[in-house]
Amino acid sequence: MDPKDVGAKFVVGGSGQIPTGELLDPEDVRRDLRERIAFVKSQPLVKSLADGSPAQAMDTLLLEIAEEVSHLKWERRKAAKDGKNTAQFTVARVSGLRSLAETLIRRKEAAIAENLDLKSPRLQKIFKVWMQFFYEAMEKSDVPSEVINVVFQQMKADMIGWESRMENE
Repeated sequence: MDPKDVGAKFVVGGSGQIPTGELLDPEDVRRDLRERIAFVKSQPLVKSLADGSPAQAMDTLLLEIAEEVSHLKWERRKAAKDGKNTAQFTVARVSGLRSLAETLIRRKEAAIAENLDLKSPRLQKIFKVWMQFFYEAMEKSDVPSEVINVVFQQMKADMIGWESRMENE
């Protein structure tokens, strides 16, 4: 409810500073909201995702995770120095490090998948084996060899430029 609806110049709410309701100035609440929205929009991760560059977003994400993990390390060391329990920082940091490692591994896997060399000897070998499977399956199905040859000739004709076709899809 807006304070203007009841003729008040204040709102009862929680600022997060103390656990009970307190009097808040509605203008302060609106200002905080504007500042929060501006802060979120200015964040590098939000910007990189809004720009639509997945590679830049991934770089920014990795940096953000690393930064947060480093903050946890700082807090853990500070707590240890002050003689406080460090378990919560350790658990959170291990989780953050695991997230960072998983993201790095996924990124590496994606890079490998993107850079698939269609003319590599291994891929050519796989392709040859698959073609042999097709040929043998047709033979086992009692397809006459003349028909098999026609099918393979048609496949050969249809596959001209398959590398560029595959890269475009």
